[in-house]
Amino acid sequence: MSLVAVPATLVLLGDKWLAAVPFVAAFALIGSLRVLIGPIPTLLLVMGHSKLQATNAWIEFSVFVVAAAVLVPRFGFIGLAYSRLVSAIAIMMVHLANGRLYAGMRIGLMAGAIWRPPVGVAPMATLLPLLASGERAPLLELDLQIAAGAAVYFGWIAPS
Repeated sequence: MSLVAVPATLVLLGDKWLAAVPFVAAFALIGSLRVLIGPIPTLLLVMGHSKLQATNAWIEFSVFVVAAAVLVPRFGFIGLAYSRLVSAIAIMMVHLANGRLYAGMRIGLMAGAIWRPPVGVAPMATLLPLLASGERAPLLELDLQIAAGAAVYFGWIAPS
């Protein structure tokens, strides 16, 4: 979604919403990060570490507030999205550390299990800007980019 934010925004919201494109892209990236690491907090919850989850929520919120205090004055409203991205990356690191500490998961094994999807985004991120013309109808542009992106991404992921 981050890579097709412009045509997706045009198709779903219309041209009056083009200013929202950076937010659409940022929050799509944030969602991807959360999904990537999502099984770890679920595992810890199942293992009985519910208090840890509450602590993690406060850590994430605290990082967001500090990042917002630094980034909003510098970047304006989009600084909130950047702050959310910073807090998502921070909590991702916390979840990895917690997986190691409380579930005995080795970070190398966790990284080995999740490296393919983020690395698979690189060829997609290289290809899609080359396909963006701005001359096609937004729906056609979106369809083309989704099809090409999916083909490249699944071509990368499938061999695993």
